[in-house]
Amino acid sequence: MQRWGNVNGIPDECEPYTDCNDNGVRDDCESAPDCNGDQIPDECQLQENDCNANDIPDDCESETDCNKNGAADICDLASGASPDCNDNAVPDECDVETGVSLDHNANGVSDECDPPCTTNADCDDANACTFDRCGHNVCTSIGAPYADVAGPSGACGSDGAVGLLDILAVLNGFQIEFADGCGRFNVDMASLSDPCAGDDTIDLLDVLAILDAFQGTTTCCSPAR
Repeated sequence: MQRWGNVNGIPDECEPYTDCNDNGVRDDCESAPDCNGDQIPDECQLQENDCNANDIPDDCESETDCNKNGAADICDLASGASPDCNDNAVPDECDVETGVSLDHNANGVSDECDPPCTTNADCDDANACTFDRCGHNVCTSIGAPYADVAGPSGACGSDGAVGLLDILAVLNGFQIEFADGCGRFNVDMASLSDPCAGDDTIDLLDVLAILDAFQGTTTCCSPAR
């Protein structure tokens, strides 16, 4: 009995063939999945080609490489090279880079996956030109002039300019007195090692820093920094 399994008009026994899975059926006659249409069952093309172990050859899945590291995102996620804390099948670092997720404290972890903040210092984004604050366990970072730490009536926050209220806020901080919602972190703005970053102490360096900012001589938020 002659058979034409691949319907090409030539009896199967007269054609050379492969049977990669040794099931007695020619590869080009298989009914098994063949995602790329090359007449070889997918199950025979998985070696070093199925990074996420889902029995689908990698070359049949998305080859997107959002972080440009030379590996498909699906492989980064499968190997743990890139985290996906929000389970959206996109590496977290790409969510942050594209703005899908925020990363106020610049720790490489999407804010929605960070533990809830409890203090303003938890929201530190290492940027001298933002005002960082924790409210309702969620971080916010708002662009602000360096040393702009007091809003209207001395309230905690930025009002867009460095003035007398900001100077008073630092002097009050020197005496461990802070506006509601603010703390040492918000008015600690200078250190010996970095005139634009605090050292967890309110001292003369901070007083001098805010006076420089008031006079417009600080360079902490200049384009060169």
